[in-house]
Amino acid sequence: GVQTCALPIFKEDLRIKYAIRFMDDYVIFANSKELLHTYFYKIGEYLNDLELTIKSNYQIYRVNVRGVAFIGYRYFRHFILISKKTLKRMKLLCRAILSKQSRKELISFRQWSGINSYIGCLKWCNSYKLKSKYIKPILTSIKNYYWYNIASKKRGTKLKSMRKYCYKLYHNLYLCIA
Repeated sequence: GVQTCALPIFKEDLRIKYAIRFMDDYVIFANSKELLHTYFYKIGEYLNDLELTIKSNYQIYRVNVRGVAFIGYRYFRHFILISKKTLKRMKLLCRAILSKQSRKELISFRQWSGINSYIGCLKWCNSYKLKSKYIKPILTSIKNYYWYNIASKKRGTKLKSMRKYCYKLYHNLYLCIA
């Protein structure tokens, strides 16, 4: 409905050069705070005509100071960081896997799929140090789960031929995927 067509109208009528929309989140970039306040006022008027409102906790700030928090990442001019909330959950999972690894236990399917999901998230941000510190120590557990629970159950395949399901994560670190 109304929300899906709102951004193109804003961009055309107000001549907004840089704007991003994902679901109900809008990010608008400009060279000055004054211009952003002008956009905000005019967009507010437009939405009032449609009986809609902008949330009260909107923010206008300098992007180069703290970056833009959007879709689980913090975007800066020259690098991307994963959000703190996601990082906390990943660290918790890595510690749980590490404790199982020290007891020489296999991890659960939930842990294996969860850590693979976090590895996928790390792929899209600057995370070399995070991978070295948290993923590399538990890589043995990740591989063992894959080899014992997934690769061994595939029909007509030998474990040695399963290497094609591995891809290079970085340098000499490999991650197995199903």
